Amino acid sequence: MKILIFNTLLFFVYLPVSAEVMYTAEVIASSLNIRSIPSNEGRIIGSLFRGQQILVTSTSGEWAKTTLEGDEIGYVSSIHLKMVDSNSNNKFPPIKSEKNKCNLELENVDLNIIDVNMECKDSITISGYESCSAKFDVIVESYCDEIVDVEINCTAEFKYNTDDGFSPFIATENNSGTIYTNDGKGSAVIEIKLTLSPTSEPVVKVELTNGMCSVTATNYF
Repeated sequence: MKILIFNTLLFFVYLPVSAEVMYTAEVIASSLNIRSIPSNEGRIIGSLFRGQQILVTSTSGEWAKTTLEGDEIGYVSSIHLKMVDSNSNNKFPPIKSEKNKCNLELENVDLNIIDVNMECKDSITISGYESCSAKFDVIVESYCDEIVDVEINCTAEFKYNTDDGFSPFIATENNSGTIYTNDGKGSAVIEIKLTLSPTSEPVVKVELTNGMCSVTATNYF
């Protein structure tokens, strides 16, 4: 007699649960990102903070759907929310999206000078320099994923000597430029030219003694 033994394999498939529910929720994390899609890979389009209340319009797995200013849809992790009221008729001030916040406040832009190069051009008529300039290699970063133009101003202090050996001249020059950021980053080279004082003696030595750059304005597209 043959005995047949059957092994039964059970496969469990877990599917995300979606629910069209509306309720008031409060943020219990110190801060909470709002994303463009219900995934950690989604672009950050806004931010919430502890104690802030929102209207959840539906849920999908661990993600809660809400609405930002301008009827833009966003998603937040529901594990950082607690339901405080099942009444969906509550009114809340509109959640500002990062897109609107991208009219950047200046303190939200990081600016760094990564390199400075001095260049001097020899005169073809005298034994000395005809002109000099300092080139500031600048990068800026912001939290905006959108295109933003960042206006910056750079200042340079030069010290230069003439061939007669007298005390050096001091000159301060500045120049402005615009850096266009995309995905939060941008770079540019800002050139500051030294205007030499009228002198009968040729300039034979130029030093950059100080330099700085700062953000003066931002414009969002």
